[in-house]
Amino acid sequence: MNDRIVAYFKYKEFRNASARKWWENKSTEELLNLFIDKKSRKVSMAAKELCERFIFSMYDEQKKILHAMLESGCKTYRDWAYRKLFAHWDEEFTECICHLWERYKEEHCAWVVIEYGPIEYLKAHTDELAQYDYWRICLRLANDTDFWMEESRLKPWEQMYVYTKNKLEMTDEECERLLYMTIAEYLNNPQGYNLSVSHETFAKMRNKGLQYVPQIDIVVWCVHKKNSMLAKKFDKWNQVLQEKTQYIFDFDELRIKLNEIALKNFPLQYSYMLATSSEETTSEPVVQPSDPSKPYYKTVSIEEAMDIWKEKNSVFAKFIERFNEE
Repeated sequence: MNDRIVAYFKYKEFRNASARKWWENKSTEELLNLFIDKKSRKVSMAAKELCERFIFSMYDEQKKILHAMLESGCKTYRDWAYRKLFAHWDEEFTECICHLWERYKEEHCAWVVIEYGPIEYLKAHTDELAQYDYWRICLRLANDTDFWMEESRLKPWEQMYVYTKNKLEMTDEECERLLYMTIAEYLNNPQGYNLSVSHETFAKMRNKGLQYVPQIDIVVWCVHKKNSMLAKKFDKWNQVLQEKTQYIFDFDELRIKLNEIALKNFPLQYSYMLATSSEETTSEPVVQPSDPSKPYYKTVSIEEAMDIWKEKNSVFAKFIERFNEE
């Protein structure tokens, strides 16, 4: 019985080795022929090997692989090729990409058209492509006299980046407003930003303050390009946040504390951008005594005092509620 098991595994190892040898012995040209020929019965195997070889191939071979994937008729292979085109674009793909967009209307294809498509073609299909990535369309067409940019469709950081990259004029007031509007959008909903929990992100939080958020970092870069005085003002504001959190070494605690301090130090003239009122963000809640002759803590009931304590110690609030239930 044991001999049969050993023989089985030896046979299996021989078959696997033969399969690997089959891949190694085929040239890229032969693999492309097998991939293109739907009757070869080795389309998926050839496609897998071509994808693995792609990064190690010469550019001429890479372009042949991309053309084969784009013309394969399979969405999976097309999507793979669309992603590769961002780093391996060549003008010879223009006609193919435009044809594929008109035929399939796929999202990944739209991104390629927006990034590399001819300007006239982009202008002719703006309405269709705008639903996928409007701000990148603005990035390419902002200086075109025939294009009207709808700023209401852009997020603050997108508008700032479009203006900066295209060297469009912007007032200092508008520049400052877009900067703090971007920060306010993050502070109002930090959970809506998909930020990775990693050592790299933690290092950015400690060294760059709120600039660890990519959108804020982009806007700050734009501010440095457009308004040096505002850039110095923000850097000073951001430095305060870093100094007040320099001794925090827990990721979640640092993120929460950084946001809290940013809320409390947010410029008053832009406090209307925040979800909370300026009074809540700039000062501690104060309980006014019913009798002015007595200190406020002598006029507050035990229940009110407990509510105030729970607000200031929100971390322990759930434990207090659980204790009361028991």
